[in-house]
Amino acid sequence: MAQPAPIDQGITWQFPQIYDLRFMRAQYVRHAFPPHAHDYFVLGIIEHGVQSFTYQRAHLITLPGRLIVINPGEIHTGEAATAAGFTYRALYPPPQMLAALAAEFAVKPAGLPEFSGGIADDAELFRWMQRLHHLSETDPPALELED
Repeated sequence: MAQPAPIDQGITWQFPQIYDLRFMRAQYVRHAFPPHAHDYFVLGIIEHGVQSFTYQRAHLITLPGRLIVINPGEIHTGEAATAAGFTYRALYPPPQMLAALAAEFAVKPAGLPEFSGGIADDAELFRWMQRLHHLSETDPPALELED
């Protein structure tokens, strides 16, 4: 019996108590995002499949286990790089959240962080983001919150 064809689907949720931090889990097979920008950071992980996108005038390929890092206001695209599509998880932290974190942990005065290159290869950060995502999906969310 033939397997059903994968479909494009996604879900988002957010935590108002943590700077309105948004999360997304999605699978994309045919959908292609046209050039666009956000007013927040995009920190994504590819769990399965291969994703491609343009960012900072470069065409990039993201493999499973790698991270996507996009600054607010940066124009980018996104689509599956193969017919099998890809599964993706993302955090969408607002600039004020990352500015507060940078100020809290910086040795020298910090402003808004800026990422370059669009892709990061950091296995520990990948696992941390994946775990944070899974914790955010439990009912009730298993995230510890501080005032």
